[in-house]
Amino acid sequence: MRKWELDIKDFKIFNCLYQNPFATYSELSKDTGLSPTAVKERINRMKNSDLIKSDTVIKDEVFLAERVVTEVEVRYKPQKIGLTRQHVIFQNINSAHSFELLKKFCDEHPYTHFRSDIYGHGLALYTQFDIPEDINNLMSTVYETLSQKLGINYTMLTETNSTEGTPNLLKFDPLNGGWKSERRIKSIIEHEFNKASENEISSNGVQVYNMSNLDAKLLREMTINGKVAITNLAKYHGVNKSTISRRVKNLKDNVIDGGMLLYDREVFGMNAFSTIIGKFTDEKSMNKVANFIKSKSLPITIRMARDNMLNFNIYLVGSSIHSIDFKRVLWTLSEPSSFYSYQMDTANFMSYYFYHKNYDEREKWNISEEYVLDQPLNILN
Repeated sequence: MRKWELDIKDFKIFNCLYQNPFATYSELSKDTGLSPTAVKERINRMKNSDLIKSDTVIKDEVFLAERVVTEVEVRYKPQKIGLTRQHVIFQNINSAHSFELLKKFCDEHPYTHFRSDIYGHGLALYTQFDIPEDINNLMSTVYETLSQKLGINYTMLTETNSTEGTPNLLKFDPLNGGWKSERRIKSIIEHEFNKASENEISSNGVQVYNMSNLDAKLLREMTINGKVAITNLAKYHGVNKSTISRRVKNLKDNVIDGGMLLYDREVFGMNAFSTIIGKFTDEKSMNKVANFIKSKSLPITIRMARDNMLNFNIYLVGSSIHSIDFKRVLWTLSEPSSFYSYQMDTANFMSYYFYHKNYDEREKWNISEEYVLDQPLNILN
């Protein structure tokens, strides 16, 4: 485990960035009492030591130009642009060749959002696809074809709702390098679960934002670089700065679901990455877990996707002890035969930038069979 010695000033800066990754040096200066120059120097030191992700120049294969990837990742809610997220786990993979073909398929498919190697009963692949609702049946055919031709199995959850919780860094002690809630962790988790409300989590209808072609291009740019400058966007796309500024604001107001700071979680003892699938015993249990996640009671990052049949897929990041005890309590609220936990391989995953060529402002999403099924599956031939 790599160790970064956080002093109080570093921690103040980091916590401010954690709360608002888009904060400027001037804003951080006001919040921390340090000069903008001192703030910048400390942030650069954190980047150079890999506490915070350092800037990287990439060659974007879609725009065919260099772009900078920074420490801020922009996230969007697929429902806000008319897409549905499907969580698919391919398992019982019987050869390295089949596994590589699966990953190549993900790289080829235009609606892939994420993939990660995972380990449970052997090696498996966890994937996310953000798809137009009209291609649900086509995607089922895609998964069945992969299953039959590669001799593998799969589980699939179509997300209808999600709940997310992140650690409260004020519970971290930078001087001692530990969390204030580490003692009696199992009893703390059970106490917080019992305290969590069983009331239903509201799920308000999402209004779909009608993107233009320029909006779609800008969304890709922002998923590559969450801090990309308006001036650069105007230059990249040959559009005046005022139009770009207005479009970016509209995307942030209607599509973007905030930014996330990319940092070394091991510094905070969060070194266990898992994905968990299962089915809740009843709706009260589901709501109890959802409310617990939103309470941010413990130093773990949790994102729970669920469908209308009480099935869930949970992404979990925390220390080994926090994660194990959370899973133990979660298991008691699930149907035992449905519950399965996988360890994620953080060295072998891929997040895909938004692919604007899926979309046209007149035709909307490309849902042709050739585009969704035939072309991606060509890698099997």
